[in-house]
Amino acid sequence: MDHRKLKFKQSLEIGKKKEKFVSNLLKDYYDSITDNDNAEYDLRFNKNGRSLFVEVKYDYLMSETGNVAIECYSRNKGSGIYTTRSDFWIQVDRDNKLYIMDTNNLRLLCQKRKPIQTKCEDSYNKIFLINKWEFINYCITIKNFLKLM
Repeated sequence: MDHRKLKFKQSLEIGKKKEKFVSNLLKDYYDSITDNDNAEYDLRFNKNGRSLFVEVKYDYLMSETGNVAIECYSRNKGSGIYTTRSDFWIQVDRDNKLYIMDTNNLRLLCQKRKPIQTKCEDSYNKIFLINKWEFINYCITIKNFLKLM
């Protein structure tokens, strides 16, 4: 499947599957995990009366290109990193490996970059490209993520 030629609805469906994958992977560590359908966050992790909000993104090309694509505009409106209210950003690669970063740290990485126009799905998006290894340097392990609550 060539992800660059997907329609928005197809891409959204894949994204939802990756959110479900992350939720299923981590469900035993939390009291509950709920999903959300607006731009503020994708998953809410609940434990001991506290909540952690997470954005989940699937990047099928990051292993191939050596870059992580972070969406910032879709259809000429702020999206992705500009609209999320999440505490953490989880990037999933094509091998289902998770990369977890504090969203504020990701915003700082993005501030140093100029948005790039791309043709993605059936709408024009702008993204920030971050070198995969630079991105990984700011990530935390799943083990440390699970210790947050």
